[in-house]
Amino acid sequence: MFRLSTLSFRKRAALVLSGVLLATLGTGILFRAIPAGAATSGPKPTATYSRGVLSLSVPYTASHAGAGTLTLELLDPEDAVLGRAQAAARVAAPGDGVWSDRQVRLTKPLPVDELVWHRLRHRFTFDGAAAPEIPGIESISNMLHSPVLHVLAQQSYAAGSTASVRLIAVDSRSGAPLTGPVHARAEFGERRQLLFAGKLNERGTASVPLRFPAGVTGAHTLRYVIDSPLGETKVAQPVRLEAKASILLTTEKPLYQPGQTIHVRALVLDRASRHAAATRPITFELEDPRGNKVFRKAAQTSSFGVASAEFTLADEVNLGAYCLRAAMDGAAAERTLNVERYVLPKFKVAVEFTGKHQHSYRPGDTVTGIVRAHYFFGQPVDGSVTVKASRLDVARFEAATVQVKTGPQGDYRFALKLPTYFAGKPLSGGAARVLIEATVKDSASHGETRGMPVTVSESPLLITAVPEGGRMAPGMDNEVYVPASYAGGVVGGIMGAIAVAAPAPRLAMLAPEALAMDRQAPLKEEKAKSSASSPSASEPGARVRSYFPEALYINPEIVTAGNGEASVVIPIADSITTWRMAMMASTTRGALGSGSSSLKVFQEFFADLDLPVTLTQGDRVSIPVAAYNYAGAADDVALRLEPADWFSLADGDTADKHVAVENGCVGGAQFTLEARRIGKFQLKLAAKLVGTKFSDIVVREIEVVQNGREQNLVVNGRLEPAAPAIHDVTFPAHSIPEASKIYVRLYPGPLSQVVDGMDAILRMPYGCFEQTSSATYPNVLALEYLKRSKKLTPQVRAKAEGFIVNGYQRLLTYEVPGGGFSWFGNPPANKILTSYGLMEFFDMAKVHDVDPRLIERTQAWLAAQQKPDGSWAPDKQFINEGATNRYNTNVTRITAYVA
Repeated sequence: MFRLSTLSFRKRAALVLSGVLLATLGTGILFRAIPAGAATSGPKPTATYSRGVLSLSVPYTASHAGAGTLTLELLDPEDAVLGRAQAAARVAAPGDGVWSDRQVRLTKPLPVDELVWHRLRHRFTFDGAAAPEIPGIESISNMLHSPVLHVLAQQSYAAGSTASVRLIAVDSRSGAPLTGPVHARAEFGERRQLLFAGKLNERGTASVPLRFPAGVTGAHTLRYVIDSPLGETKVAQPVRLEAKASILLTTEKPLYQPGQTIHVRALVLDRASRHAAATRPITFELEDPRGNKVFRKAAQTSSFGVASAEFTLADEVNLGAYCLRAAMDGAAAERTLNVERYVLPKFKVAVEFTGKHQHSYRPGDTVTGIVRAHYFFGQPVDGSVTVKASRLDVARFEAATVQVKTGPQGDYRFALKLPTYFAGKPLSGGAARVLIEATVKDSASHGETRGMPVTVSESPLLITAVPEGGRMAPGMDNEVYVPASYAGGVVGGIMGAIAVAAPAPRLAMLAPEALAMDRQAPLKEEKAKSSASSPSASEPGARVRSYFPEALYINPEIVTAGNGEASVVIPIADSITTWRMAMMASTTRGALGSGSSSLKVFQEFFADLDLPVTLTQGDRVSIPVAAYNYAGAADDVALRLEPADWFSLADGDTADKHVAVENGCVGGAQFTLEARRIGKFQLKLAAKLVGTKFSDIVVREIEVVQNGREQNLVVNGRLEPAAPAIHDVTFPAHSIPEASKIYVRLYPGPLSQVVDGMDAILRMPYGCFEQTSSATYPNVLALEYLKRSKKLTPQVRAKAEGFIVNGYQRLLTYEVPGGGFSWFGNPPANKILTSYGLMEFFDMAKVHDVDPRLIERTQAWLAAQQKPDGSWAPDKQFINEGATNRYNTNVTRITAYVA
């Protein structure tokens, strides 16, 4: 007995717990009494539990034999009886024995994880008290044999797919396999579905085939249930069903110029069924090199799993690598596009090395190879070749050079002797890189260059010793790795320059059941009748070449007939070149195919003009002209530039010229002209091979822009029934001739005038950040108003959205590295300008997709500029333009504006 009146509560708790512990230990000693000399290695108690019934085998050790009563009780940790059974039993003989197949039904079924904390109390009483009773107590956790179910499965599946799950059921104590029925159920929200019903085999395993319903996605639960001799057990497995798709993302070419249109095509196949993902939503996105989303479009796939989109680049954009992405149900595909300013090449130059391997040259060796140059219509280039070897050490220097003419097949075999010494780089094992460049100029003085690198090293092989631990340890066994490689590191070369081929469209074709083209009957190369049979310029109805697109034909989806054939009509352009055609085919069942071919457009004699993009009124330029002669005869070529009132020949130049051009060669001439009028005009050149029937007429379009500043004069009036409206318009004396225009608009009522006025607000963005915003922001506000007032027409919507897309791309180019915006994109950023841009982007997001990361980082940059007292300091560098001058010196004004 303890006296607790003088103890604190904490000490009482400690003593009470100690008392419980001692009592528990005492109870264990009391009820597990084993007679002296009894063996402890006899039968062990066992228990199984199923559906609220505890099946028991209880061992005992008795000193007497006889009949009696066996009482079994299930006790919880508080000694409350949860189940009791009493039945007649018998001790057959003194010694060890087992009371088998005894059952105790629980008053309330318990889960197994609670049952293991309980105890079994058993007591055998001999009839007539002929001998002492045999008591005992056992922990259920030490005697319970329960089934253990192992599930070998994934954690995520594709919706609508099939899967195979392996189940293994064993005894928790012996590890012996279990047999019995197996059920697999899935809980899809509030709906439960039986996916499998079967049995465990003699090895205690079952292969459970599952088929998940199509269209069901998200997090769900799979429940596996087995009913074995040891009882029933359940395992719940969380799974995620994903509608993953395989996306093939393609574009018609990998390189674009500002102002061109990107054509995007996505083919989507369901990963579960491998069939076309029909009528499914898909999203296209395009990010510029700075990570800004400049384009986003939600589309839907067709019955063949095909979706497409078009996006027109602005004239002023961030140049570099753009990331194109297509996403659907968590699956995504990406493709990198380059946006650069380039000029299409006139012919292709290739460099091939002969003799030694590209990576095995030594100082003083001779590099040999072949330069091949061919026009894209297949003919060899007759011109001069310059081959040089250059090396970049401290400065770039030429190691060797040679200049000759190409051979009859457009090729030249060269031999360049390398210097006897090169300064190699230590990181490259002492090897040096030498760039072999070949520049080819044709007879019309047009040049193309191709470069290929070679590696020069004192040793053909580079051997390096690398200790395992980074350094050698004395007195120990050290492992040293010795890698050996060519001087260049790998077998192969690195492109030093890229030769862009002639116009190369990609034709995407889709077939429902078969490929659109028979493998045994490839597309034949034919000359285009529209171009190859051009008559002489002097003949009536002579063919005029004036259609010169860069991409000839683009179609994201052509559906073939039941026999797998489709016919399309493609108008052949007037370009003399070889068009490359690429076709992709797929079926609704997911079968894929592809094909490629080429279409050569050629005529024996033709001429070409090399024009600039635009001219300014008053410009005086020399226009190069090239005459190509493959007619089989050498003769003079008569060139005539057709006169027009928008230009005049300058410097005493004449409209008629003669150029001697040998067979298989190219001749060149120049016309010097001065642009007199503004507008879009055509320049027409007629060429004739004297003494033959061959002639050609080529027409190119060029724009002449005004050399001045635009001014507008607006007058308004009202038409009355009895009197006309008369207004006098006076043109300034110094106005540019033919640059003036008069627009007259009539409105039936005030509302129509307001709507038309909103249309007139729309302007094409131009200039710096401030000028671009001055055009773009009104476009945004006008589009938003027209949407809210429901006065938006499809024509006005297309115009406004086009201007906004253009303005958004232009504004992104003025973001300063590190955050914020400036007038021309150069640091430092301006706080006032950035605040205005942030407000503009926020409003623009209501009518156009604006990258949220752009808004977030602009907000973060402005917040980072705030001083501890809550103000913003005026900018030290700005444009002195009047409107913002008062903000540049006033802390209160700039703080109020930014806040």
